[in-house]
Amino acid sequence: MDIREKKRLANKLRQIALRLVYEAQSGHLGGSYSAAEILVELYFEQMRYDRKRPDSLENDIFVLDKGHVTPGFYAAQSLAGLLPGDMLKTYRRIDPKTPPGEQMGTLQGHPKFWPKRGIWFSTGSLGTGISQAIGMAIAERMAGRKTHVYLLVSDGGMQEGITWEAARNAAYHKLDNLTAVLDLNWLQNDDFVFKTTELLPVGDKWKSFGWEVVGSEIPFPERNGTSLSGHDFEWLSQAFQKAKSARGKPAILLANTVKGKGVPEIENDPDWHAKSPTREQYEKWLATLQAEASIL
Repeated sequence: MDIREKKRLANKLRQIALRLVYEAQSGHLGGSYSAAEILVELYFEQMRYDRKRPDSLENDIFVLDKGHVTPGFYAAQSLAGLLPGDMLKTYRRIDPKTPPGEQMGTLQGHPKFWPKRGIWFSTGSLGTGISQAIGMAIAERMAGRKTHVYLLVSDGGMQEGITWEAARNAAYHKLDNLTAVLDLNWLQNDDFVFKTTELLPVGDKWKSFGWEVVGSEIPFPERNGTSLSGHDFEWLSQAFQKAKSARGKPAILLANTVKGKGVPEIENDPDWHAKSPTREQYEKWLATLQAEASIL
């Protein structure tokens, strides 16, 4: 798939995520937007899976540690053909009309274990996803499968002790079938990450825990927001290939991103960690995204 088509998919993902959050009047838009290109690169370039058999044990596995960004995650699942489009209307709703056998279909604000749709994890509390991904990577290796496990983590999640305990164990088990992406937008719930605790140097910390590190972090005050790696499909493609070529250890990509990327009014704004747009905002932002799509 060429870069232009990937950009169109990322734009469509943002439109779907915007609609989900607006219609539910609940959800996490900013983090979904910072991860849009990462999710598209994973689902349309890097991951191997059978769209007709989302629960196949031969499929690669994706784990969303930053479990609150389900608007972007469900949008990616839908665009990839793993989640029926009409199921998106159940986002953050209890739908008594859900057909028999699909009671698990209501899309909650955080993902839940649902193999039928290729969702092998339940996450929400930051740090739990990395532990699950490591367990899956170990299990896949023990089963003799060539499955690769992909993991998306956040900079806010780096403040959790469970993250670093898990990271140490992943290196100990030499899990070269595990590739993580760190979404470095430097914002978390309520404020900027560096106002909560200092994470720098992020890359050196992961290296010290025995991981292959691809890329380097750009501290928030030094970034210009225009050419960041996590929104650059060429960089992402090359970085994933480099990560997967590592032998005898897990790998992590340091993807520098902008929270709220794509809608100028919410970019780098901590208030838009978890907030829903008004009708006026929804219509304006949707028009902005549609205008961008028309020139891609």
